[in-house]
Amino acid sequence: MYRDERWKLITYHGKDIAELFDLDSDPWEHRDLSRNPEYAVVLADLLRRSFDAMVRAHPPDNPR
Repeated sequence: MYRDERWKLITYHGKDIAELFDLDSDPWEHRDLSRNPEYAVVLADLLRRSFDAMVRAHPPDNPR
């Protein structure tokens, strides 16, 4: 799960499933926008930021 002030992204890794919610207009998360082409740019941006945050959260491996 990744979220910012407005958006919430839930991904199910290995299942090719995601959920995207606009918390400003849908705070109870009833309308999944992930398959709506109008939100494809938002979805791609949140996926990238989610991946970047995950990479930063894990220290690099020890050198060999």
